[in-house]
Amino acid sequence: VVYTVELCSDSGYPLEGIGVYVYTDTTKQELVWFARTDAEGKITFRDVTCEGYIAVLDDVSTDYIVEEHYLLTGEHTLITVEAQMQSGVDLSAVTRNLGDVMFDFTITDTDGKDYNKLNNIITSVMKIIFILALPCSAIMIMHSDEILNILFKNTASSVMLRMLSPMLSIISLCNILSAALYASGKIALPFINDTISAIIKITLLYFLITIPQINILGVIIGSFLSNLVLLILNFNAARKHLEINFLPIGFMIECVLSTLCMCILSALIKGYFAQENTLIVFILCSLISLSVYFILIYLFGIVSKKEIIKLKC
Repeated sequence: VVYTVELCSDSGYPLEGIGVYVYTDTTKQELVWFARTDAEGKITFRDVTCEGYIAVLDDVSTDYIVEEHYLLTGEHTLITVEAQMQSGVDLSAVTRNLGDVMFDFTITDTDGKDYNKLNNIITSVMKIIFILALPCSAIMIMHSDEILNILFKNTASSVMLRMLSPMLSIISLCNILSAALYASGKIALPFINDTISAIIKITLLYFLITIPQINILGVIIGSFLSNLVLLILNFNAARKHLEINFLPIGFMIECVLSTLCMCILSALIKGYFAQENTLIVFILCSLISLSVYFILIYLFGIVSKKEIIKLKC
């Protein structure tokens, strides 16, 4: 019987040139076969049976977590090794190929302060996305009638638009965290999280839409809750594998306060020009209130100029 052992990373890439020792049992007394994986990450050997046989890997990069041995499970055994972050490694002589795990790295400035490059970039992007999405959500809530009237000449769905607005921030943060996981080689995790979220959404829609008091609003509720679950799953994965922390509480409070000030000003302007043209009032409210919002963001020092420069780099 021909037996095949296939070796790949948790992102699905085959690992070539890895030594695979096949033993009859966990005592490792009797060696059956040794070979190195080919370009497809596979070795093959012939034997009467492989029952109880184990495979021991050799020369695997420290980029991956390797178990002491792997039990062979029939004519084809797939061995998947999980990538892990590295630290304290000299990168000057390291060459990375497609499918290899990229090092997370640290930069030290002239003052001796360390910056974790990958974590800093992701955190900075999350902060900027939150800063941009929050006032957009507020505008959708306050001016839902005007937006729908300008676009469709109909305000019947204004309640749904208001309920959808908080998802701007949630979906944006979900996408950033998914991208970070993909970039770090954790390709399977975002897919699994998206699948869980989709199952929750379909289940909620099936039950909520059938309730007469909820009806079509069940679509909004189901979408909101499923995306919230996706955000939690993506964040937990990013915190575990990338050591990323969520947005600071102080930062979020300052953003919310700035948004509240923006909303108050927008309401005053909207009330003052209540009888005027809807489009003009909407544009005026948006421009003035957003200007005040970003001025407050600047005064609070929520995002520094140095942080934006680092993000561009």
